Amino acid sequence: MYPHRHLLLAVPIRDASSITAVQTLAGLVVQVLTDGAHGPPGGVLSPLLYFSRHGEVSAVSGFDDETGAMRIEVDERFGAALEQAAAAV
Repeated sequence: MYPHRHLLLAVPIRDASSITAVQTLAGLVVQVLTDGAHGPPGGVLSPLLYFSRHGEVSAVSGFDDETGAMRIEVDERFGAALEQAAAAV
């Protein structure tokens, strides 16, 4: 099954395992974007990952201009959430 305009893939940021989950989600997005044979129904709305907390949403991924590889971009809000998650026991 592929993500499409009627499906939202989300990863809650709760504990240290959330960091691995974000990486897995990024890999899934890249896989869907590069799978030309079985493109998702309705098309991909965004090739980016987003972070949402307290009503504010920001993009937290981008693509390297030279290699085309996806990279996670950790801004202040997303960094703080990941630090809190890593510290959670």
